Amino acid sequence: MALRIPVLFPLVCLITLSLSAQDTSQMERAWRPLLLHEGVEFKFLFYPMANAQYNGVVLRLHNQNGYPVRYRFNIVFQSGDEEKVEPVEGMLEAGERRTGDQDGLFWIPFTDGRMISQVGLRSYNVEQADHPAN
Repeated sequence: MALRIPVLFPLVCLITLSLSAQDTSQMERAWRPLLLHEGVEFKFLFYPMANAQYNGVVLRLHNQNGYPVRYRFNIVFQSGDEEKVEPVEGMLEAGERRTGDQDGLFWIPFTDGRMISQVGLRSYNVEQADHPAN
């Protein structure tokens, strides 16, 4: 079994972008790469005021493989010395992208005024699925 080193990214230098709906190239640049593992690309956006009060993070997963995959990981949010960990799992069809709250990929981890200082992944696993997602 391969040793998996947690992937953590500081959020100190992220800025808020004001984008028009037509400016998809700027929106695409707003996504920060997190990990490319077994053909699945993990990217994230940091929202300083996700619900007009607290900051949040949204993930986007893109299966770049020609076959469906199952994914499983823990997303880690750090604020100072404290961290919050959320388990995530699912399935992606060949070429499929998923993102946001409806796909279980949006979080507001701290609702007590603390700021997210880092976001990362632990215990990530991607494997070919035996059958397509329904």
